[in-house]
Amino acid sequence: GVPPIMGSPSGLLGDSDPNFIRKHISNANKEEGKDNDFRRVLQNGATPISTTVKDDIFDLLGTSNNSISATEKVKKKQEEGENQNGNLVVVKKNHDDELTSNKKSKLYIQKLKQQVEMLQSIAKMEEESLKMDQSFLCKEMKELKFSLEKEQEIERETTEIRQQTERELENLSQTEFVLEARRMKLLRDLREIYPICAFPDNTFAIRGIKLPTDILDPTVPDEQVSAALGFACHLVFMCSKYLAIPLRYRLICNSSRSAVQDDGNGVFPLFKERVIDLKQLERAVVLFERNIECLLHTRGVSFSPLWHLLAKLDQLFERTTKGGGKVS
Repeated sequence: GVPPIMGSPSGLLGDSDPNFIRKHISNANKEEGKDNDFRRVLQNGATPISTTVKDDIFDLLGTSNNSISATEKVKKKQEEGENQNGNLVVVKKNHDDELTSNKKSKLYIQKLKQQVEMLQSIAKMEEESLKMDQSFLCKEMKELKFSLEKEQEIERETTEIRQQTERELENLSQTEFVLEARRMKLLRDLREIYPICAFPDNTFAIRGIKLPTDILDPTVPDEQVSAALGFACHLVFMCSKYLAIPLRYRLICNSSRSAVQDDGNGVFPLFKERVIDLKQLERAVVLFERNIECLLHTRGVSFSPLWHLLAKLDQLFERTTKGGGKVS
């Protein structure tokens, strides 16, 4: 067995007294250097020692080395325990941090859920609004499409009407040209039937019958004045008919017994007789000249109000038969 160590209460190295073990280990650590030197002396044989004593010494040195190894193991275990305790503290701290982090994460997740719910609600509202807008846009698109189709149809109809109008205008131009040519021919025929002549004394005659400037001149026979006025009345009536120009005052053509009707004021004689009131004759001549001036204005023929009434008619023939006067 293990030889007894001096100073041990029980005389054994494996005694359970921890204080004794720690003291023995401390002493052994202090003497470790000396033991090694002593071991070298014994091995080298510098001092003559008996074999039994040597064996005892080597056993004691081995026991001391075992004690040092045990001490190192205890220290190592203590260090491991301290490391374990430190690890436990770190683990606890990490656990606490993890719990805190989990709480914060839960709160953050809860807030995120609330935000997600709010965003989902907003998205739902926006989706409903989008559906309404899409429905409204579809309706507007249908109406727009209908309006476009209607517009295209109107454009087609407008194009057809424009083309038809152009054709009608072309036909109208041709018709007006033919009609104007026809009017010129008719007026030339009328001018041949009722030729108007001018004399140097500023008097005019129709079909060879002079019409004096002063119709009331007593030196001029009544039959001459009446016949000349009758020819002029029929000529103006036919011009109005051929030129399609309505007269302001109606003419009653009855050769040398013609008349002029003024609506609301009666009929005025356009002939001269002893029984005829001269004021009525003057009124009839004034209305008759207004009809002639109406023809001239309508055809765009310039004249002077002081001209003789036959001079005005001759100006109408002159401009119309030569193409100078046209309907305004």
